[in-house]
Amino acid sequence: LGIFYLGWLIFTLALLIAAIRTDVVTVVFLFFLMLTFILWTSSYFLMYHADLHRAGGAIGIFTSVIAWFLGFASLLR
Repeated sequence: LGIFYLGWLIFTLALLIAAIRTDVVTVVFLFFLMLTFILWTSSYFLMYHADLHRAGGAIGIFTSVIAWFLGFASLLR
């Protein structure tokens, strides 16, 4: 599972670099998504470190709030 999250981390980093020229909310969303994947990847590579996994989940919830805002704002546009 750690390698799976590592793959998504690399993909999210590529998306973050590509999204630098877009709006700020997309960059913030991709940054927090990347932070979530960093925490989850490091959790699984450290033999399931529970505190890192819990922190990744908390950042993931905040990331989902940003994603809801981003989706709703694009619908209103």
